[in-house]
Amino acid sequence: MSMIPLNVAKIDHSFKVTKLICAKNGQKAFTALFTCINEYGEIRFMNLTSTKSLNEVLTSFNALMVSLKPYGHPPPAIVFTDNVRGDKNFLNQLFPHLKSVEQPFADETTVDVARLPSGLIPKIHSRAAECDDVLAAVMHKYLQLSKDENSNFFIVGLDVEWNKGSATADLVQLAFKEEILLIRICNMPTCPEQLQRFLRSSVFKKVGHKVIGDDRRALRHYSLSDGVANVVFEQCGDPFHPFH
Repeated sequence: MSMIPLNVAKIDHSFKVTKLICAKNGQKAFTALFTCINEYGEIRFMNLTSTKSLNEVLTSFNALMVSLKPYGHPPPAIVFTDNVRGDKNFLNQLFPHLKSVEQPFADETTVDVARLPSGLIPKIHSRAAECDDVLAAVMHKYLQLSKDENSNFFIVGLDVEWNKGSATADLVQLAFKEEILLIRICNMPTCPEQLQRFLRSSVFKKVGHKVIGDDRRALRHYSLSDGVANVVFEQCGDPFHPFH
């Protein structure tokens, strides 16, 4: 483990594991699991802690710094944490060099606004018949394109939105190479035939954050079996979280 670099450190407390630890006399010895990972998602160290105070993992951090030197690894150039204000002083004391690289966020007036490519306009569809017509035409276009390019599949971005606490879906978002479709399935009592075909198609590989769950949720909205095992390319979750 000492050979693993730590150019970028990502630290976080998790409370899932400690829920499985038995309590004695109603008290648990540990309340959190602290993890430090590097830029590749490799674990550098993990500690069970009784509080969220970083002082509890100071010894591990010191040992970590010592272990980097024999293999020529530099100290981390940046540290990601979900508690910046609370952890800042501790991290600056532990890694003094971080003070010299602190950069405040640029004024919002100087930051370029993110824009969609010219000519790419999202289209909203709220009726099943309209969705079927548009999606059929779009899929036909890219199926033909994939044949022309001698490809067995075509990659499409997929994202599904729903109200908090809901087991079904409200909006399906599809990003093709030249089209963006926003399909309001909350207004469609039955699943559009072409949408169901698309979600189950192995030719259109879906990519996105936790896209398998999104694909299944869209089908579950209509009480349909999923059958999505071979139709997705799951993209990594939150890169700053060690358990995604």
